[in-house]
This record gives sequence, C-alpha cells and structure tokens, in this order.
Amino acid sequence: MNRRCVVTGLGVVSSVGIGKEAFWDSLVHGRSGVSYITRFDTSKLPVHHGGEVKNFNPTDYMDELRAQMSGRYVHFAVAGTKLALEDAGIEPDMYDRSRMVMYGGSTAPAADSIESHLRIAITDDPFNAPPYALASIAMHSAIGEAAQTANVFDSSTTISTHCTSGLNAIGFGLDEIRKGRKDIVVAGATDCTLTYYAFISYILAGLLVPEEGVPPEKIMRPYDKNRRGGVMAEGAGFLVLEDLEHARARGAHIYGEIIGHGYKDKINLSKSTMLTMSSAIRAALANARVRPTDVDYVLANGNSTIVQDKMETRTLKEVFGEHAYRLPVSAIKSTIGIPNSAIGPMQVIAACLAFESNLIPPTINYETPDPECDLDYVPNHARFNRVNMAVVNNYGMDGACAAVLVKRYGNGEAVSFGGRDGACKSDGDS
Repeated sequence: MNRRCVVTGLGVVSSVGIGKEAFWDSLVHGRSGVSYITRFDTSKLPVHHGGEVKNFNPTDYMDELRAQMSGRYVHFAVAGTKLALEDAGIEPDMYDRSRMVMYGGSTAPAADSIESHLRIAITDDPFNAPPYALASIAMHSAIGEAAQTANVFDSSTTISTHCTSGLNAIGFGLDEIRKGRKDIVVAGATDCTLTYYAFISYILAGLLVPEEGVPPEKIMRPYDKNRRGGVMAEGAGFLVLEDLEHARARGAHIYGEIIGHGYKDKINLSKSTMLTMSSAIRAALANARVRPTDVDYVLANGNSTIVQDKMETRTLKEVFGEHAYRLPVSAIKSTIGIPNSAIGPMQVIAACLAFESNLIPPTINYETPDPECDLDYVPNHARFNRVNMAVVNNYGMDGACAAVLVKRYGNGEAVSFGGRDGACKSDGDS
C-alpha cells in the first residue's frame, strides 16, 4: 500500500516577501511585487519592470565566500531550503540521512554568473575569469549548494523541464515517499531571470511587452480583457514533504497532503498545448484517484497573455465540465510576476496556507471581464472559503504541462495570519 505524503515545511523567497508569513500577507492583500527593475540598467530596453526579490541578503543564509562564488538563483535556493527545513523543525543529524533526499528544479543555470564571467573573458584576459567559473554555471549548482549547506541529505537531484520543473520536483518527491524509498524529501525550484541578457532574451522572444502609461504593479492582469503579456520575476519555493507516519511520530505540524501529480510533454508538435494541459490535469486526478468534482479550488497558471489565458480557461471547462463554473480560480502570478519554475512550488505553498486560513488569495488587476475567460477568478479581493482540495496547474513555453493535487489534512481549525484591518481573521474571530 502506498504511503501518504504530507507537507510539513514551507520556504519561499519571492517578489512579495521572504518567508511564508510575508508571502501570504502580500498575496491575500493583493500587494504586487512588480516594480521598476533596479538590478541592472534598462534605459536602452523597451521593458523596465519585473518582480524583483527585495531586501534579500544571501549571507543571512550562507557563508559569505560561498555566496560570492555563486549566482543569485543559488542564493534563493539555499534560502528557500533553509526556511523550509527550519519551518519543519529539521536540523542536521536528527534523522537518517539515507532516508532524506532533495529534488529541485530550475529553468536555466545562473545567468548572472555566466554574464559576469563572459564579460571578464571578452574585455579582459580570458584567464582572469575565476577558477570556480565552471562550477558556478553548472545546472546543478543551485540544488547542489542548497543540499550541501543544509547538510541533512545523502543526495540531491536537479530537474529541468522549463516552467514545470518545480511541480515535477514535487511529483518526484511524492513518488519517493509513496514507494517507501524516503521518509523526508525537500522539493521545489529556484530561478533568476532578472539578469541583463536573460531579460533581453525574453523580450526578443516576444514574451514581454512594454506598457506605456501603466504603473508596473498594474501590468500583470490575468484573464482581464485588456491583458497584453506577462512580467518576469525571480525567487524560489521549497517544501518539506514527509511520510505521514514519520511526521506524526515526531509531532510535526502538517499543512496539507500531496495526493497526485501529472506531467505531459508536448513531444508531438501537432498536439495542442490545450490537449497537453488537460491530459496533465487528468493524469494528476487519476494519480490521486479522485473525481474532478472533488476539486474545489484551482491555482491557475494565469500568464496574463491573450492566447494562453483563454486556452487555460477552455481547458478547465473541458476537464471539469459544469463544475468549472463553481470553482474559485486564483492566478497568484498577478501579484508575484512569473518566476518561471519557482511558481509551481509557490502555488502549492499558497494552497497549504489557504487550508490553514480558509482564505483564497485574489487575482488582482482584474477590471474588464473577457467573454472568453468567464470563470470565477476571485477578482481583486481575498475570499473566505473553506478549501479541501486544490489543483495547481503549470505549463511552460515549450508546451509541457504539469499539475499537482493538494488536499487538506484532517479537520484542523482555521488560523489567523494577522490580517490587516481584520480582513484576514479566521471565521471564529469577532
């Protein structure tokens, strides 16, 4: 019999806050993390905004020398992993390392390290590039460094399937727990797209559009009729996944349960992305052995692009039928921006916190309804709503799609995260 996989730790580094409390408070109050970019000069570019992680000091989480030798997405991975393990109450030598593993995802290697090393090689003596250059640009550098710094695992693995990497890392972790191979898995993803050349690449690909006369925080508007495109962001999200009986034995706090994962790659070019997405969600439902009508909340991809938002809406209707019109649908990218592979773990973290607070975060900047996007997108304001099962949906620019099913664990009481003006108090508060 398969073992059950529960979530016992949450770690997040995002444009809207570092740590679960700051992250959740910004989400439920609709405070956007999108602003004008400060990390590099955008004056010669047509796009000037992004979801930067603010007030982040890597030496709060790792050795200063190691921080100097590594890129920003490495720093995010180390911080997210440390926050998740601290939240779960896991320290070195507490448990058998052979029963613990790390799976982490990323869309691309350390673009900032590549840029700085290449600049030295072109403008100076090429042999003045640092001797650790190769290690710092390796795809596994972020997850390897995070695992080494945490010092609790016997192995770590990097998964790269574009924007679905984070959800697939969680899916791999689910399988490890279910099959009894591991007791504890840290799973998530990290990405840093806000570097000069990487940012230019997204512009050249047509994935970012200038928004003249619109404040940065208003640009990301999934499902709104006037949406024009997405906003790139950065950050990391990591979760501690644990065998239920192991978590119970040590008295761990349980946020929720991972019950299903589905992934479909668009290998056949004639296969539509919509078909791939619906197949991934159906695979997750089948993997969890639940019916579409058992789902009562969707954390949607919500890229804020004209075609993809419409396609995702149609997919949800196809998979859930009439039930789709009764499902609250949140696109937290409206608040965070698009941190590539890190968004999936961030969405799962949001689902777990929604279970805890009985509160659904909104899709902000939703002002003008689109007749072709006609579902309940929880516009602009958080909503008190008991959620028992959520589906997290992701797809990447390569057409690959992934979905994860998250379920409320037990009948835990709703809790308050210290809402502003009483807006986010639990149902029992006066």
